[in-house]
Amino acid sequence: MASQVLEAELIEPVDINLGDNSSNLALGGTIAVSIIFILLSALIGSSITKDLNPANSGDNLQGEQIYFSWSEPEYMPRHEECIDPNNGQDEGYIGYGIGYEPSLSIDSEGNLFVTAHKDLRWGGEGNPFAPVIGGNLDTWYACEDGEMTSWDYWASWFWISNDGGETWGHGENFEPTPGNLVNSAVGSVSGSGSECLGDEGDIAVDANDVVYYLDTTLEDNWWHKFTDGGNTYISPSVCERMQTMAADDRPWVSAQGDGIIHYLGNSGASPPECTADVGRYWYYHSESGGAPFSQCYAMPGGWSTISSQNNGPYVFVAQEDADSDSGTVQVRVSPEYGRGTGPGPSDGTWLEPVTVGPRTGNCPEGYPVVNNNEGGMVVVTWADCPNGNTGPWEMNVAVSYD
Repeated sequence: MASQVLEAELIEPVDINLGDNSSNLALGGTIAVSIIFILLSALIGSSITKDLNPANSGDNLQGEQIYFSWSEPEYMPRHEECIDPNNGQDEGYIGYGIGYEPSLSIDSEGNLFVTAHKDLRWGGEGNPFAPVIGGNLDTWYACEDGEMTSWDYWASWFWISNDGGETWGHGENFEPTPGNLVNSAVGSVSGSGSECLGDEGDIAVDANDVVYYLDTTLEDNWWHKFTDGGNTYISPSVCERMQTMAADDRPWVSAQGDGIIHYLGNSGASPPECTADVGRYWYYHSESGGAPFSQCYAMPGGWSTISSQNNGPYVFVAQEDADSDSGTVQVRVSPEYGRGTGPGPSDGTWLEPVTVGPRTGNCPEGYPVVNNNEGGMVVVTWADCPNGNTGPWEMNVAVSYD
């Protein structure tokens, strides 16, 4: 599909007081558009349709029309030797991975990388945390017939595609790991990357197409590094420890330049290796492609995500202004690769946060998400629930071109 520029139709302007931030180089031109999710196509002034024949569209469609079609969904595959037709998965889906909270990244060659949180209810008929979360007390299992498991290996899922998403497989060093948690403990020292017991992860790619896959566990985080579209595992050791945050609930990773890594960890408490300030998310910085991380400090505010230019110096953190039910969404900007000693402007590297829109009611999983391109465009989107969780959601989008 040829690239086209669409003019957005602003249905309900949002009054944003940028104050002294109006001259901000990165986000001074921010515009906010409040979108009711079910009316998204009407808002942007174009009709986005699935498999619509232009000859049959009639004259009742308003604005510029863009016609496209979606291919059939590609389900993420399991290793064939681990598939157990009696493990309880729905008929027709036993060959596919079960997971949630997926993350997608892409390199400059068009190779795709996906990770997802394994479903902890599918590690066997019991679980080692039964006294806390309920169920039968037992170990977890991976790739083990008769144990009602949907896990192929101990790490979180890691899939790659080298043909634009038409076919998918597992990255190098992510082979099946049959056994129980004891096998995982042994394998994490001497085995493959997939032996590293993981909970959920995130993926980033730097300007040299090095793939960084961060996988969390309860007592640390693991780094896995790849080149060649995920087909060459280059971590100096299997289960390379981040040597930082324990009990991270959801990691967010971005990368740029030659091995510059940005990591946001959600702990809600001060990690002992960091500064003594307070925040839900903590920012870690490395310019060596991994550990050690030279910086660690809180990003004051609520739920947050991070993005960076691949070749340029800018880093963006979109976040709730506070860990509260209402307030605003703001963006923190570093024009210097995230270097510095804190998220404020005092060290000259992070600018004052810019408010990009309101929050009138928290939605489940409605946290702000930020992305950018090399041309200076930055987009933030977040969900809002002004009518409560059972009422219609609104999707908000803020866009900056400078």
